[in-house]
Amino acid sequence: LATNDRLNEQFKINDGESRKIASIGQRLFSIEKDRLPNDWYLKKFPSQNLRKRNVYKNGKKTIRNALKLIRDGVKLGMLMTNQNISDFDNKTIKMFSPRLFSLVPEGNSGNLVYKFEYIFSKNRLLPTRSLLIRGVNILSPSILSLHDEGRETEKLLSISNLMQSFLPGDRSDLMDLITDISGISDAVEKARNSINENFVEEKGIDGQPLYFTKENITEIYGDIEKQKVDTMEDLYKSLTIDQLAEINSTGFASLTSEQLRHLYGSLSPYHDSNALERLTKIAKREGFMKYLDEDILKLSKASAFTLGSQKLNGSRSKRAVVNSPFAFSPFISKGGTISTPIVLSPIIFSPIILSPAIFGPFILSPWAFNPVILSPRVMAPFILNPLIFTPIVLSPLALQPFILSPGIFNPFVLSPLTLSPFILSPQVFTPIILSPMVLNPLILNPMAASPLILSPFAVSPFILSHQFLTAIVLSPYFLSPLILTNLTAVEVILSPSALS
Repeated sequence: LATNDRLNEQFKINDGESRKIASIGQRLFSIEKDRLPNDWYLKKFPSQNLRKRNVYKNGKKTIRNALKLIRDGVKLGMLMTNQNISDFDNKTIKMFSPRLFSLVPEGNSGNLVYKFEYIFSKNRLLPTRSLLIRGVNILSPSILSLHDEGRETEKLLSISNLMQSFLPGDRSDLMDLITDISGISDAVEKARNSINENFVEEKGIDGQPLYFTKENITEIYGDIEKQKVDTMEDLYKSLTIDQLAEINSTGFASLTSEQLRHLYGSLSPYHDSNALERLTKIAKREGFMKYLDEDILKLSKASAFTLGSQKLNGSRSKRAVVNSPFAFSPFISKGGTISTPIVLSPIIFSPIILSPAIFGPFILSPWAFNPVILSPRVMAPFILNPLIFTPIVLSPLALQPFILSPGIFNPFVLSPLTLSPFILSPQVFTPIILSPMVLNPLILNPMAASPLILSPFAVSPFILSHQFLTAIVLSPYFLSPLILTNLTAVEVILSPSALS
């Protein structure tokens, strides 16, 4: 003990010196931490890593708890009203999402299924089917449907059923009333009057029309031009029914020998003995088509086009990137590189920023951890191109189909999609947020845990594309029916539909 006291007195330091030593220690630790790999730092101080993980888990848990709260509340209400809750967890819940002008009955939208059973009747085993309700609708009726099928309210409030309840005279009056209220008749009349008012037959100084007639041609150019007009009138009058039909179907017809002599003979103002001799030999359709095919073949072999500076055998070619993987190579303001076809070239940890692409398909080139930010894409499809952890942010897509390109964790945020269908490209954890869709169908494309949030869509049907554990929130849709598509554990909240 005495030795320790002597040592403390001998090496005694004040508070200022202790703070200096602490700051020097922190600097040495930061330098040493930079020299060591990140893995060592995370293992030595796991709290930093756990904090990042907890942020992700808490956000995911919040969404799950909100959906579970809605589902549990609906389930409790059904229990209190003595309704059947069997297989409730697999049912689709629709809340405040009415269907307007639906094209298919609710049974074809994934809410109804048929249970097939067999019964004995007259010593024979006969198949029967019973209807099971798969969905739960809360203030989400189907109103003014364009069909007369469905159950209860849907069938009762369909347009055909409502129209049948009127007498023929009342039905006609109702249609007139709808036409007047909608302003269709006024719009048609206004358009007709506008056309008539804007049509002014302009005439020359002396009142003659500003187009050629037989009379003014004769006055201006003399009898020779009048003979040409008479010749063409006689030719038109001599056309047979078969020739007129051929002109209407193909756009041209072969003239007969008499018609050719009338057009190119010695008495015609279009006299041309060489043309008459040449065309008389091919007067029949077979000969005419033969020469026409030969001329088209000659035109197709012509290669005298030299567009652009890069030429190959007289024609311009666009190079493709083949078998050239990219890793940790960000594409920033490199629209030209992204606009070339990329084949058999995996891309990893290479963000695409401010690089719009046109005609730049990706084929057999998997993506991983490649965010796309402010990089619109046009006619640049993904074909056999899996995507993993590839968020698409502020990057509109047009004419960009996803074909045989499955994906996981690929959120679309503020990225409208137009004519960019998903075909045989299953998606998991791929939310679509604030990204409207037009003409963007899902074909044979199941999705799981991929909600649509504030993303209205139109003319985007779901065809054989089953949906699991997802939600449609504040996303109205139009002309987007579910065709042979089942919804399992799906919530539709404040998302009205029309013609779907």
